[in-house]
Amino acid sequence: MHKKLEHQAAVIIGGGIAGLLAARVLCGHFKEVIIIEKDKYPSQAGPRNGTPQSNHIHVLLIKGKEILLRLFPDLERKLVAKGAHIVNLTNDVDYYVGTGY
Repeated sequence: MHKKLEHQAAVIIGGGIAGLLAARVLCGHFKEVIIIEKDKYPSQAGPRNGTPQSNHIHVLLIKGKEILLRLFPDLERKLVAKGAHIVNLTNDVDYYVGTGY
């Protein structure tokens, strides 16, 4: 049996994916979770100044998907509704490895 933590607040530095996931996990253990982020989030989907890698293609591997869906059960449906694609990396993607595809 887990003892309920008595802590009042947790502070997270950075509101990127890691910071937001940390906040989601910690919200069950602290009365307040504070995220400190230097950038202003855009009003529409798009890159932020503090995330230069945001214009790159990103994929989520199976274990990451499993973890995210446990934390946010409706996430996949919402991402697809916003234009995300479900891709099977072993069936849907060609890899070039120097000698060919």
